[in-house]
Amino acid sequence: MITKNEEKYLEQCLNSIKSLADEIIIVDTGSTDKTREIAAKFNAKIVDFKWADDFSAARNESLRHATKDWILVMDADETISKKDFDKLRQILEDKDCAAYYFTIRTYIDDSTAAGWVSAKDDSYEESKCAAGYFTTKLIRLFRNNQDIKFEGIIHETVKESINDASRIKEAAFPIHHFGRLNHDKLEFKKQLYQRLSETKAGQDQDFHSYSQLGIQAQEEGNFRKAIGFFRKSIELNSGYFKSWLNLGACYLNIGNLPEAKAALEKAISLSPEDYSAHNNLGIAYCRLNKPEIAIIEFKTALELNPKSANTFFNLGLAYDALSLKDKAYEAFEKAIELNPRYKNKVQLK
Repeated sequence: MITKNEEKYLEQCLNSIKSLADEIIIVDTGSTDKTREIAAKFNAKIVDFKWADDFSAARNESLRHATKDWILVMDADETISKKDFDKLRQILEDKDCAAYYFTIRTYIDDSTAAGWVSAKDDSYEESKCAAGYFTTKLIRLFRNNQDIKFEGIIHETVKESINDASRIKEAAFPIHHFGRLNHDKLEFKKQLYQRLSETKAGQDQDFHSYSQLGIQAQEEGNFRKAIGFFRKSIELNSGYFKSWLNLGACYLNIGNLPEAKAALEKAISLSPEDYSAHNNLGIAYCRLNKPEIAIIEFKTALELNPKSANTFFNLGLAYDALSLKDKAYEAFEKAIELNPRYKNKVQLK
């Protein structure tokens, strides 16, 4: 892993993997807190590395010091559940596999986040830290091979250096990510990611970097600026679902309902199984005074993700607009069950 001022979560991370790892290699890019002291308690090999606005450079420095057969890449605010240790050991035995994608669960209370799933009744103890989570997939485990290297100054990946994509498989268990709960560090990370995304987008005309810039502007509430970035991303890659999805969300936020509807319909055509696009299209139909059509979209979203508190809340609003009070009550009650924070939005009588 690479670190800088990670004292809040590092011990939790290293405790979670210490019995799995034959060696722990930490590339530190200038910590001034207790990061190095904590790492030393786990007999980690600590390597100093001057930060140069390039995540791949730091990651590749960590690979240079690895001496074992497999490399597991973690961030300091992540863990692997002990109940998955045997599964991890088993996948290392697959002689035909070069690398594994992991589902990264990012824990967050905000159920309006795209892809949010309620943690209610979840089997992992780790999920009790938040009301729910959203997921992403990243290659985090791969063979120690000098040809496998990270690329990209930000959103770095080893995917392009693995020549045979058929040798990349999926791990059947997640990595747990708690970074979104650390509000003290979020602002620093946002500024860093924005600067590097701007550099990468300008250098490579990279659709993904423009999309990330859009997401950052969107999270700051600057929806018109975000729309420009998403449009640029789509210009470079018209098949990138996430840019269409977020473009639609931005148009919803500024009240441009025709453009929102068009963008979200395009998102659904590209990824019909994504519940977020159906949920947002339902919101657009509600605001267009078409609650009957909105209900169809919300129900489709809930078939795809029955643990979306936000969709149940929106469904309740649509039923309420049609004066279907009993159905509205039932939907609101389910929203509160999945995320108790909805008690602040709905007064059930």
